[in-house]
Amino acid sequence: ESENSENKGPTIEVCAPIEAKGIRGSDQRRYVLDMTRLTPRDANWIPASKGGTGHWESVMKDDGKSAAIPKDIEDDEWTLAVLRSELITNYVQVLMARYLSEKKEKETTIAAEPTKDETEKAEADDTTPTGQKDDKQGDNGEGSTQKDDQKKPTLNEKDVEYLKSLRFNVNVFLPDIKSLEEIDAALHEQIKKDEEMARNAAAFLWDEVLPRITREIRDGSWHQVPHDGKGLTEFLHQHGVNCRYLGRLAVLAQIEEETDRKREELLKQSNKF
Repeated sequence: ESENSENKGPTIEVCAPIEAKGIRGSDQRRYVLDMTRLTPRDANWIPASKGGTGHWESVMKDDGKSAAIPKDIEDDEWTLAVLRSELITNYVQVLMARYLSEKKEKETTIAAEPTKDETEKAEADDTTPTGQKDDKQGDNGEGSTQKDDQKKPTLNEKDVEYLKSLRFNVNVFLPDIKSLEEIDAALHEQIKKDEEMARNAAAFLWDEVLPRITREIRDGSWHQVPHDGKGLTEFLHQHGVNCRYLGRLAVLAQIEEETDRKREELLKQSNKF
């Protein structure tokens, strides 16, 4: 946060990595440097003992191979192994869509349950003569239906507040960071929540995005399959996947091929009978 006291300008808040810094150049302009990490570190490439997801460790353990991720978060090679901005955008859209869907279901359930006033009104309608009831329906029925059709879904203050809560802390899973547990319990709890959110985004990449890519290519649902390295890189980046996941995608492709082979064998055996 910086305040321009000379020109009495507005205060500018910047969400940036801790190593970022602002300087005034020789041209008297202000510059922000070292903005290399604008998204959280990828928790899939962090040891489970240090807060990572543990997905790679479980895969390597099953295969009997050595771990492919560093044993500590102080490894400089993987410090910049961060989540792509496309993945963060996709994940936030999924969370918001899920939130609105659950909200709509609750509203539908509440609307379906008759209230006390509606029950009394229904009982009163039962005692109303048929002719008068038809006149009321003719006067109010079509108008209420048109009003309902004209209603459009809008975000209220609670929805906007939830959307603003879907923010990611880029300064999680970093080495040489002092714990705030004994200094500020509330801030320490917030950092734990930020780590959990980054961990969930990495799990979303591993559990949903990667299998969906291999499934789309296998089923031919993707309109254009990449044929060269450049096309493959662009294809992965559009899905929010870094090229360091090529090995995992190859393993998932082998699993898909094995599934197809077993299915073909079952079909051949069933045709014999």
